[in-house]
Amino acid sequence: METRARSAWTFAPSTLLVPLLLLACSCGGGAQPGNSGAGGGSRAGSGGARVGGAGGNGNGGTGGATGGNGSGGDGAGTGGANAGTGGMPAPDGGNTDGPRGTPADAATDVSDTRRSDAASDAPAVNPGAPALTIFSIGDSTMADFDPATVPIQRGWCQEFPQFIVGEDTRFVNAAKSGLSSKTFALEGYWAAVKALIRPGDYVFIQFAHNDETDLGIEGASGRGTAPFGAFQTYLTTYVNESRALGAIPILITPLVRLFFSGTTITPTGQHNLTGNGVVVGNGDYVAAMKEVATLNNVPVIDMTASTKALVEQFGPVDAKALLYLQTDNTHLTGLGATMFAGLVAREMIAKNILRARLNPAMDLIASPSTLRFGDRYLGTTLDQTAVFTGMALAAGNGNVTVTAPAGFLASATPAGPFAAQVQFPYTGGRLSPTEVVVRFQPAAVRAYAGQLTVSAPGATTRSIALSGNALTAPTGVAASVVYALTADTTCTAPANLASCTPERFSNTYARDYLAVGTFAPIQRISLLNPAAPDSWPLEIRANPARYVEFAVSPAAGRSMVIDTVSLFAGAAGGSGMGFRISSSKQGDFGTSIDLGNFPINVSNVVNLITLSLIIPLAAGETLYLRVYPWYNTVATAKFLGLQTLTIHGTVP
Repeated sequence: METRARSAWTFAPSTLLVPLLLLACSCGGGAQPGNSGAGGGSRAGSGGARVGGAGGNGNGGTGGATGGNGSGGDGAGTGGANAGTGGMPAPDGGNTDGPRGTPADAATDVSDTRRSDAASDAPAVNPGAPALTIFSIGDSTMADFDPATVPIQRGWCQEFPQFIVGEDTRFVNAAKSGLSSKTFALEGYWAAVKALIRPGDYVFIQFAHNDETDLGIEGASGRGTAPFGAFQTYLTTYVNESRALGAIPILITPLVRLFFSGTTITPTGQHNLTGNGVVVGNGDYVAAMKEVATLNNVPVIDMTASTKALVEQFGPVDAKALLYLQTDNTHLTGLGATMFAGLVAREMIAKNILRARLNPAMDLIASPSTLRFGDRYLGTTLDQTAVFTGMALAAGNGNVTVTAPAGFLASATPAGPFAAQVQFPYTGGRLSPTEVVVRFQPAAVRAYAGQLTVSAPGATTRSIALSGNALTAPTGVAASVVYALTADTTCTAPANLASCTPERFSNTYARDYLAVGTFAPIQRISLLNPAAPDSWPLEIRANPARYVEFAVSPAAGRSMVIDTVSLFAGAAGGSGMGFRISSSKQGDFGTSIDLGNFPINVSNVVNLITLSLIIPLAAGETLYLRVYPWYNTVATAKFLGLQTLTIHGTVP
């Protein structure tokens, strides 16, 4: 439900005919990114959140958001894209400047964790198939990056959900920048993932880039592993412990580094360090992973081979311009991440892995698969955003046409104009990731449901399911309950209309009321930890026992309809702070609704979050709101900043 301004993403024109390449290459293909994954700017969900900037950048930096974009990763060789056999890999970086990027939260609304492309020709998911979660563990080549702060870099697992079909498959990207197979376990990330795994889930496992830190041995860095030593040991641990939890592990060999010798990727680029003068014996990490797969009867996806074939077809110049970052030869652009994710999806389908849950067609992609607008009052509107991408479109120039069903309109921009049909021109057979704003504008009191179609000449027509319900707006007196959160935990409510109780804390406390960036004063919330004051454990999702709570009720004998919740919120002191906002009419939150999930927040930046909703409260009922903070690595002196929580509604 979080909304952020999506940075424009473009790529330079190339003489390479990408659509032709996609059709000719049996190993895969792809589309440009839809910025999926946590914190990627999804506006879908039942509430339709809006986020506006407030405050400014402080001294805390953007450590987590920029994790993985460090100077390492393109090898010590000086030849750039043509490093030849002398180019040796360096770690992918990103773990020294701040917290690493945050994985998606398995418990958030569908729009954040389930992306699909319901193509008419895609394999259909069995309606009776049980829901499952796919977890991915690995390094920055897989990880999520916030488009607001890292506009170019993407991990391939950040884009993989574009190829998932159906609402019963969730994707949790737990990959972390800078980690090897060894440090992912030793730093506690694997333990955090294991706590979420349920029988029937899948675990994608890809390591090697940072295992090569010490050039094939376990050296002083603490990250490096020997390919036929600790590397195999940790891979085997992930396999065995996944199976012990009833999950299905899938080993995925690492994507190639952009190390060319002439027109081919070097052995070093394929993660084979044999003969480099440091590693003893066989230094081939891909062969080591395949041996683990054979010994343990584990499916393996040879991403090294498929990305090698694709990158070699692009060649060193076009691959550098389109697929990899300009700053190194390891990390990916959005286009590279999406194309590489497509290679994995296609190979999985070919090997009958998750076949019914994956969509191999990649000429035109639209996501998410569903936009739910929930209840809205007649005479009001609600906007949400979808993203579509075209790669293998009809040659030359044309238009992608977006058509909205009754009760909905579309526009290229939030400012409009809105119409039932909007066209987006493309050139050269491709269209970079493009947002379309979808507006729910009901004309009568009734339920609305239909398909937003995205079509182009010769391409598979995509559809996004839209739904909303129009209600008659209540008549009465407007009432707002306000928690200022500038000096204390008290609240104010209009007499004879509503009541509220002071802010309540569970395993948290109000540390102080100070400035966060340029925004002041603001309540800074910290972890209540008597054993280690203000120390946060490593977590990848909200802890249900740690929260701050607010409560509002209609005045005695009266009812109330809540229609808006707004607050200023942000991270203070570090970019690893995430939080979730939930509501319930039950004090124990036995039944609750997630209103918004915000896993990626830039240090010392405060945003205005507005949640549009309809929650009726009968006489005697109470609406409880909880904000659940967590931090994505072990840390101290990190805070969640809150200010001016306003709960607005109508009292008949």
